[in-house]
This record gives sequence, structure tokens and C-alpha cells, in this order.
Amino acid sequence: MSFHGKIPLFVIALSLSLASACAEENTNPGGNTPLPTACTATQQGNLRCNGLDVQECNGAAWATTTTCTGQRCVTTSSTTAECQDEVIPTCTSTQNGHQRCNGLDVEDCDGTDWATSDTCTGNEVCVLTGLSAECVDNTGTDATEFNGFWLYQSMTRDATTYTRGNTSHGLIGDVTFASTSTTTAAMDYRFGTIENDATIASAMGISAAPFLQDEPQFGESSFVLEGRLWVITEGSSVTVFNSTLAGNTLTLTYDATDARNTETDVPSQMVLTRATPWSTETVGDWDMISMRVPVQPLLIETGECIFLDTSFQNWGKLYVPISISDRHIMYREQRGDYFTGSNCFLGTPVVVDELIDTGIGIIEEEGGVARYWEWRTDIYAGGGATNAYTMEFDVSKDGDEMTFTRTSCIASDSYTYTDNDGTFFRDGCDYFPTIITMGPVQ
Repeated sequence: MSFHGKIPLFVIALSLSLASACAEENTNPGGNTPLPTACTATQQGNLRCNGLDVQECNGAAWATTTTCTGQRCVTTSSTTAECQDEVIPTCTSTQNGHQRCNGLDVEDCDGTDWATSDTCTGNEVCVLTGLSAECVDNTGTDATEFNGFWLYQSMTRDATTYTRGNTSHGLIGDVTFASTSTTTAAMDYRFGTIENDATIASAMGISAAPFLQDEPQFGESSFVLEGRLWVITEGSSVTVFNSTLAGNTLTLTYDATDARNTETDVPSQMVLTRATPWSTETVGDWDMISMRVPVQPLLIETGECIFLDTSFQNWGKLYVPISISDRHIMYREQRGDYFTGSNCFLGTPVVVDELIDTGIGIIEEEGGVARYWEWRTDIYAGGGATNAYTMEFDVSKDGDEMTFTRTSCIASDSYTYTDNDGTFFRDGCDYFPTIITMGPVQ
């Protein structure tokens, strides 16, 4: 049977009915082909368009790999899709009042022709939404924009704002970002908050005594970028921040409304600025070669037998291993062997390799000057008592050896005390080396 080119009306009606049903149930908002719904092992690796998103089947579900910006998502085959320039070709009375993106230009249709009404500049891109187009700031929506080294400038926590360089409520530390895709990145952070101890400042006759409040915080985490929303994961904890990137300044503001948050005791806001990384001159694992301490008149060499005092074990040998990581976290120990008798050779060993104290802190070194904030735990004498030190050193190197020469020191265990003999001042810095020379661990 032949219809000689004439299609019966019932066939036309059936075709329209089927097309309408498919459009309602399974369409691609990008506009060119039906939207595949199945994602099984058979479809693994297939791509589809879902609005402006290019999605890939992982064998179980569709996941967005790219969101088209200033472009539309186009299905290029039954298994592939990609972002393509969104340029609506025709401008007739049917498109009158419609807009389109043409590169960075927003163009309006007047019923006859397209005319540019706006041109995107700087970090703006043209984004088409439905029949309207606009220039949108795209800054801070690509994880690669954050790669590099950033200094903490301020951190607000528990209604207190800590600021870099402030002696009352101070802040030290930095972050490095390394993108793993356009929407994901790794973070490596370290920071410490500083408070002024007015009592120590008064006792030492100085304007301020800024010390670490607690041990410095450091760790590694990662984030997923959703537009300008950061979803930060560290272990099992998740925190969500809104971000603003303006030039070299990044502001992260905690989004307490996001249901994905698992932590609430977090900074409400952090401000960071892009910076040049600190020098790596001091990075490495070191052993003390020698040091000079104000309360000990002689130069102390590692492993040398020295007279201590009767509050210890008379004689001893000291060892100080120091480790400075590539993230400028400094950890040191002071260990000792102790003897009774007239010296280390004739005396009786009382303790071997005793841990005396530990120190962990943040070091910043540039131009031969190192600033160091330490949280010290006195294991031997204090049974776990802690003190904080804020110091500055001149740093010099001679071959493999490195020498720290102290130029300033403030110790939280400095204080004025009174007994039957009068009033005295004890300076905790007298127990910290004024000069220490180190060599690489052998």
C-alpha cells in the first residue's frame, strides 16, 4: 500500500502525542536530545547533558563532571556530550526580546537582528539562563585559582577576632592549596592564636608579652568547590564555608545553615592573603652540636659531661634533636643521661636517655631572621607543666651547620616572686639557649 507522500492524520496525531509524552518525562534542558536516565554497568563511562551540566555514568549513578559556563551542553552522540558555544543563530519576530551569549557579548534580538547590549570584562563570563543572558563574575569558582601559599590575616572565633601582628589577640600561620581538579583541592594548614600576658609584660618591663594560647594547630584536609561554596573534609568532619576571592584576598565565612556540617566549634570567618612562601633554609632534621644557656657558664656540647646542680643528679650529658618540617612546624626534645659521683665517668648512671622537655611551635624564617613561637612541656621537672616562648633568632649557615643566635625572648615562666630574702625576678628565658649550633642528623 502506498500513500504517495501523503501521511494519514492519525499517524501525525500519534507522532505528536508520543513526542509530547517523551518531552514531559525525559528531556534534556540543554535542548537537543532526550535525557538518558539509566546508569548501569552497561552505560559506565557514557556522558549526557542535564541542563548546563555534563554528567558521566559511573556504573551506578550520574555525576556532574563539568558545568558549562557561557556555553550550552550539547549531546554529540548517544554516549557523548560536551560544552559548546551558545549562539542562537536566528533573530526574527519570534525571538524578539530574547537574549543570547556570543563569546563575552550579551546580545539582544530586536525582531530583526542581534545587537550587543553588554560585554563581559575582567573575570566575568556570559551566562545564558533560559531566554536571558547576563555577565556573571566567575572569580573563585575554579579550584586552580587558589593554588599556592596563603597567610592567615584574621580569624574570628567565639566572637573574638585574632589578627596577624596583633599582640593582644594575635594570629600566626598559613595554608597551602593544591588543586586536584577544577572543583577539588588539598589543603595543608598550620596556625596558632596569640594572647598578651600583661602580668609577664609588666614583670619584664615590656609593652606586651604575646604567647601562644595553646599548642599550634596543623593538619591536612581537602575541599570540594560548589560554585563559591567550599565543602571541607578532614577525616570524618565536614564544614561548609562561603568564599569570596577579591584579588589576592580570600575570605571564608562559615555557613551554619548547611545541613552537611558536622562541626560547630569552628571559626566563623577567616581572611587569607596570597604570599611568597617562607624560606626553607631551616627545614630538616637536626642534632645539636653545641649550645650556650645563660644559667650554665660553659658552652654545652652534645654528649659532653657537664656539671648540672644538686637539684638534678650532679653530672650529665645532654642531647637535643630538632626537626623542622617543610610546613615550618618545629619540634624539639631535650634528653639527658644523669650520673651521681664526681663525674660522668666515675659516677653511677642514674638515668639514661631521660626525656627532659619537649617543644612544638611555628617558625617563620626570611632574610636570615627566624621568628619562633613555642609551646613547651616540661617533662622532667614539671611533670607535664607547660610554658610558652616567643623568640627571634639570627640564622647563619656554615656548610652543613646552622646556628641560631637569639636576639629576643619572652617566656611565660618569667615572673616576680617574693620570699623572706626579698623580691626577685625569674626570667624563664635564662633556661633557653642564646646560641645553638646544629648539624644534619647523621
